[in-house]
Amino acid sequence: MSKSSPSRGAGVNAQHALHVWDSREDSHIPFLQDSHSSPRVSIVFVSTSLPLSTFFHEAPLDCPRENRVKGSILSQRTSDESKLLVQMVGCCLDFLEVVRYAATEISSARSARAHGSYLRVSFKNTRETAQAVNGWKLQRAVKFLQNVQEKTEAVPMRRYAGGTGRAAQGKQFGVTRARWPVKSAQFLLGLLKNAEANADTKGLDTGNLIIKHIQVNQAPKQRRRTYRAHGRINPYMSNPCHIELILTEGEEAVQKSQEVVGRELHLSSRQRGARHRRAITAA
Repeated sequence: MSKSSPSRGAGVNAQHALHVWDSREDSHIPFLQDSHSSPRVSIVFVSTSLPLSTFFHEAPLDCPRENRVKGSILSQRTSDESKLLVQMVGCCLDFLEVVRYAATEISSARSARAHGSYLRVSFKNTRETAQAVNGWKLQRAVKFLQNVQEKTEAVPMRRYAGGTGRAAQGKQFGVTRARWPVKSAQFLLGLLKNAEANADTKGLDTGNLIIKHIQVNQAPKQRRRTYRAHGRINPYMSNPCHIELILTEGEEAVQKSQEVVGRELHLSSRQRGARHRRAITAA
């Protein structure tokens, strides 16, 4: 796809055109011939038709060197010998690659996905908040995150619980240490809304969605510094994170047999606690 427009500048007649190239549809650019075997790539570039008498060099490509690609300037003569077609590729590249998720066995046809990268929110608090809602129904998870912001429900701190105080609201999860990470709840709530919108676009039943997969990874720390007494300087770094989640439609519930119900009468305290937590997530 291309769109052209004429322009006049410094007494030179030039014809500019904006092109969009997709690796799935066309592969006539020489240095991207093997792009069909790689993830989908979309390129936006500009072509300019200039008279042959016009002096042209690489100076107009005012962009970082790492943003250029091999063969950044492709030139060819047009049917009119008085014109020179110059395609400026390096400055206007926009690569769109398929995002890789950790859970590869989940079919994308019956699921909706969302992810956020380099989010300025605490990795540890976000990880604990994400694990608290993992496997829950979407409506219950959204309500829980809203309650965390209002501090009517708390997030259980299990792995990253150093220095965490005790809270009575952690009893529903069988823990004593809990917190109310408001910022983490806001970021996760936004991603859940995004994934729900993607599910609605796909035609999935948004009233029967569950959080099938949610994962929080560490992102590169962002560096700052704090100035101490006696002329010392210490690092003052933040801990951002990447978040990915997948929503799927819930499976049809199967009625328990009488034998299974009879066995549940003799449960240990650990088994009763696990059943209680499952009942909370299913609510």
